[in-house]
Amino acid sequence: MLGNDYVSLVQDRLYFYQQLSEARDVNAVNKTEAELIDRFGRLPEAAKNLMYITRLRVNLTGTAVAYVSVIGSDLKLGLSDFSPFSSVQELITIVEEKMAVNSFNYIFTPAKNGFSISVKADNFARSLKALELFVGLFSK
Repeated sequence: MLGNDYVSLVQDRLYFYQQLSEARDVNAVNKTEAELIDRFGRLPEAAKNLMYITRLRVNLTGTAVAYVSVIGSDLKLGLSDFSPFSSVQELITIVEEKMAVNSFNYIFTPAKNGFSISVKADNFARSLKALELFVGLFSK
């Protein structure tokens, strides 16, 4: 998050949020981060987390992951299909294995255009760990 104590003008915060939402590769995120540091100084922890999550998100661009939401310890991914897996069952089996090994509570839910996976982690850091696992499963 870009707090008003770091980026004081609302217009500037909106500009940077737009840059990040439009980022399609890690280089675009790095460029935005460099501009923030150049204009406002060292990133606070919340802004570092925003950059990290955005980098993970862009690694999922062009995959079956249609959206990612991280709110506190809750992670939710929307999937448009089961690729790169050969079947939904293969996807479910692999996700079950990854979640069990890492002790995550999760649920698959049918959605209008695919399905979603919700993960309830113990804290924000663990929700990021779960997201990293999904990036490893779905990214190119």
